[in-house]
Amino acid sequence: NMPVSVARGRMDAAAALADHPMAGTWLATSAKVMGYVINASFGEDGSPQSNPHYMGLLTDAAVSTARLLRDRGAVRDEKAAFPHFHKAARFLVDMVTPRDVRLGIRLVPPVGDGYWEHHRNALTVAPVFRQSDPELAAHLLWAARAGGIQDAAVDGIEPRMPGLESVVYPGWGAFLRHGFGTEAESYVGIRFGDFTLDHTHNDAGSINWYARGVPLAMDFATMYTPHTPGAWLHSTLTYDHQEHAAPVKCPGREHPGCFYTGRSWHPHEFEPHSVLEPIPDRAGTRFTEVHGRITSFASQPAADYVRGEANRRWFERKPYFWRHEGSPSPWGQFSEWDKTELKHPFPWVRQFAFVKDSRPDGPSYLVIADDLPGNRELAPAFNFWCLAREVKEVSPRHVRFTGQHGLDCEMIALAPATGRIQFGEWGHRQNFLVGDPGMEENQKLARIHGPRGGQGFLAVLYPRKPDEPEPRVESLADGRLVKLSLPDQTHWVLLSREPADVSDGPVRLSGTAALAKRWQDGRVNVTLLAPGRAECGPVSLESRTPATREQ
Repeated sequence: NMPVSVARGRMDAAAALADHPMAGTWLATSAKVMGYVINASFGEDGSPQSNPHYMGLLTDAAVSTARLLRDRGAVRDEKAAFPHFHKAARFLVDMVTPRDVRLGIRLVPPVGDGYWEHHRNALTVAPVFRQSDPELAAHLLWAARAGGIQDAAVDGIEPRMPGLESVVYPGWGAFLRHGFGTEAESYVGIRFGDFTLDHTHNDAGSINWYARGVPLAMDFATMYTPHTPGAWLHSTLTYDHQEHAAPVKCPGREHPGCFYTGRSWHPHEFEPHSVLEPIPDRAGTRFTEVHGRITSFASQPAADYVRGEANRRWFERKPYFWRHEGSPSPWGQFSEWDKTELKHPFPWVRQFAFVKDSRPDGPSYLVIADDLPGNRELAPAFNFWCLAREVKEVSPRHVRFTGQHGLDCEMIALAPATGRIQFGEWGHRQNFLVGDPGMEENQKLARIHGPRGGQGFLAVLYPRKPDEPEPRVESLADGRLVKLSLPDQTHWVLLSREPADVSDGPVRLSGTAALAKRWQDGRVNVTLLAPGRAECGPVSLESRTPATREQ
């Protein structure tokens, strides 16, 4: 992410020798070569090679190159010359969070090595596309101002608010939105994609969630102080936790019983816990096996849908501490950990249904289904982190997070139907962020433990104000159909790894992802999020593409 480019040096030399008879030829060649260099830093879809914080190094280099080539007449249309960078500029707009009530601005999502920050990248890039895409330039300037740079200005550009909607960037993940521009705006940033590899965390399938205007489930904004790349610190799956019921004192440096013997030394009083985390193959090339990929995406008025997949074969055992015990990631940068190759590799399929109400402040929630077909060797665990003051189990398999900003979250663990639910917490204070002094961020954890060889999880995450009714949630059709009941409406959500036919009363759903809603006043909505058929009473719909019908 800190490129030193021979091609860039030659371009600078050609630009400096403007009166040389070969200058025009050199610059024309430079424009082609630098186009390749810039486009290589961004995917065909616009996904950045680096995480949101460090993509600033990529955008700075691309902006200075584009400006120089335009000034020398070698490039006239930046949109055509740098198509990947042009799409990355749209990514800069699409990724902004809702206005964060903790800091009063829309933030760059702190995914990977990053922290809360102003959206300076948007301001840097806006002038590049002033001529070739003036609408995008206006949206970038809006993003810069909304992102905390109130005096952001570029000659010839007036900021304009975009109409942001749910979008997918296969090399990065997806940004799901509801109620954009309102006080009750919702946003689910989903991390699934293996083009973005630099300064990333072990966070495939994790979420950044703002619900109805407030931050709810966050990626810890910590960068390196402390460093939090571990999968267990993200709302995703982990495997084979080994935790001490009581503190175990370190037997001494280089002692065979010390976890760090033979590895980079980490000073510690007690022995760490440990967990298996996915890694690439031994050649270090199959990053899809770590970060996964999105294989299906749909956005409809009543629901958005994401399906991500990753192969699980290689793992390493990483140490960790809880907050009261020390650093959460107690390892050196180049430590070697015990590696495990499974005898029976398996695929992981994670499906998200983001169910939306017609009103931004109405009942909107997440259903997450994890399938681990063929898992014979590992004990999986489902982690969910929430910006909450308290977490407790209010009834069997029903966990309540008491939110910090007036919105609670009900977590109903439908699968597995039995097993341990573990609670924890972690937090930190930053001093080099937006605002001064530093802000403390504390989150609560609920971890659902599955049995060894467990085949997956099914959970409903339902944000709710304290005075709003609790939903009644049921699992039907062997865990493929979720039924959620409220006083004035009932929902049925189908999430299945393989095509299935499920039914309940007036509802018939076929396929892998679908939704039916029925209100007490007789209204009905059926939504297909993948190929299939949906029927609820008199309303039916069949389609090979996402579609909606309401009556």
